[in-house]
Amino acid sequence: MEIALDAEYITRVFEDQIIVMVPGMHSIKFLTIIPKKEHITVCAIGKKVARDDMLAVLRHESVRTFLPEEFRVSCMCFPRMAVASPQKPYGDRIVVIGDASFSRYMKNGIESAFITSTLAALCAVNVGIDEESFRKHYAERCVQIFENDNRYGKILFFLNDLASRVNFLARAHVNLAKREESDGSSAMSSILWNIFTGDERYARVFRDCLDAGLNRKIVREVAAQLFGGGAKTK
Repeated sequence: MEIALDAEYITRVFEDQIIVMVPGMHSIKFLTIIPKKEHITVCAIGKKVARDDMLAVLRHESVRTFLPEEFRVSCMCFPRMAVASPQKPYGDRIVVIGDASFSRYMKNGIESAFITSTLAALCAVNVGIDEESFRKHYAERCVQIFENDNRYGKILFFLNDLASRVNFLARAHVNLAKREESDGSSAMSSILWNIFTGDERYARVFRDCLDAGLNRKIVREVAAQLFGGGAKTK
């Protein structure tokens, strides 16, 4: 969804920062707000996001923080996203590339297009263009790069969905991320950022989630929310 806003307003409110949030709505897993010159792009990721969901999220208190009292929605669209890979994206003298073939879970197709086209070209030039060559030197390599890592991605998004829908878990994670801003650490903030942006492989992010020190902090925050002493963070 594109929203037309004054350029000065965008500069003042966003300061060239991309906003990522989990609104806690059943239909939307997470939301990004991307500032541009005279528009902002609001992108909602979910299983079945409809027009009513997009309009509803604009009324969400966290989103309203970044919007003026009056604004205009310039356009809205509902593209599909690849969330699984085809069984056989190759044949004799033919190969499928991009997110129609393999891609990272819940991510766009630019990285997928670059990696899959590179692998397909290397196979065609150095090995062959027959079905068996593409199976062994293209598809199997793509599985190693994408499919194995995507298993970790699905676990991470499941855990994030769970935490965002259970109030005391959501408050515990938000409080910990905010506390990191003041004490100079960034473990929780980095994990959340890397899940949503894809800056790190999912397997690496999953390993970061297993850090003993971080999990001790999470347990303390959860205990504070359940038994008292935790801040009431929305």
